[in-house]
Amino acid sequence: MCIEEIENLNIGEVIPNISLKDYTTYKAGGNALGLVIPDDIDGLITLIRYLKRKNIKYKILAQI
Repeated sequence: MCIEEIENLNIGEVIPNISLKDYTTYKAGGNALGLVIPDDIDGLITLIRYLKRKNIKYKILAQI
């Protein structure tokens, strides 16, 4: 995955090489190649389309 390409999408905040423990309820997250926090729904849609086009596996973390 090319984090720089995702940053160039200008869809929100991109944090490379991050531990996800601060983003889980039980503080039991592993490491991720990157975390993207889209600014809005259009940014999320753009990101998902990019990831699918590049065949990149992803997980969506959400706060309810």
